[in-house]
Amino acid sequence: MSWINSIIRPDFIFMIPGLLIGLTVHEFAHAWVAYRCGDPTAYWNGRVTLNPLAHVDPVGLICLVFFRFGWGRPVPVNPSNFRHYRNGQLAVSLAGIISNVIVLLLTGILMGVLYLILPHTIPVNYLMRVLDGVVVYNASLAVFNLLPIPPLDGSKVLMQFLPYHMARIYRDFNSSMGMLVLMFLSVTRLLNQIMGPPIYLLYLAAIRLADLIAFRR
Repeated sequence: MSWINSIIRPDFIFMIPGLLIGLTVHEFAHAWVAYRCGDPTAYWNGRVTLNPLAHVDPVGLICLVFFRFGWGRPVPVNPSNFRHYRNGQLAVSLAGIISNVIVLLLTGILMGVLYLILPHTIPVNYLMRVLDGVVVYNASLAVFNLLPIPPLDGSKVLMQFLPYHMARIYRDFNSSMGMLVLMFLSVTRLLNQIMGPPIYLLYLAAIRLADLIAFRR
């Protein structure tokens, strides 16, 4: 089904909370870990918060809705403030990805618990669809940001493991070029082929957790 059909489907509204939760948690994790590593820049800019308004970028949100990839407002980070530069860079870069994985697994557990304790009514079914959207978007954000393409988190993680001279070359592959690569992958639908399998595995892990808790076979 094309992205146009998915937008005009009436049940797309059930996906919106998952989208906002995924973006908010991802950017909050970056800000909080940077603060814990010794850099107060994000804290001073009001980013160590779970208020979606502090993290959502309108353009990134629209891209996420229409093109299935997007971004939140970049978290301001000054790595020179980190107590341990390399470890701080790595921790902050991985924080958003890990937080999305944690949220989708916790959501799977919550779905299993609710399935056990709540009656199977229409409102509960709607709630389950909202939670399913939380799993889908957190899985999508985790996998997308793990791609080693600037300015995504995966590129910053990769740089920490490259020799210095290679890291400089890689850094010079700037963010604007990276966005062109992402647009190309999206338009040619190669992005779906790359991201689809790992997203499905994460989604399956969350749903399997729900099934195990609910004693479903």
